[in-house]
Amino acid sequence: MQVYPRFDVEFKKKGSLNFDMFKSEIFLNRGIDSGVVFGRWFALLLIGVLMGAIAFGMSQLEDFLVESRKEIVKEILEKSN
Repeated sequence: MQVYPRFDVEFKKKGSLNFDMFKSEIFLNRGIDSGVVFGRWFALLLIGVLMGAIAFGMSQLEDFLVESRKEIVKEILEKSN
């Protein structure tokens, strides 16, 4: 297992950001408030419900537009005969 940050010559030639900061001991040992956890789950639930409602509405709108188009074409064809 390699230890980061590396201090060898090849590593010093390269520049990078420290993306492992969320694996620090302080971050891993922090306490999470139950209100924050509830808020996250509520936000996910709300997003899911809204996405489902939008998808349902779009499906209904599509069905309505297809049926309307069929009726309009049917009326045009009946008038032309």
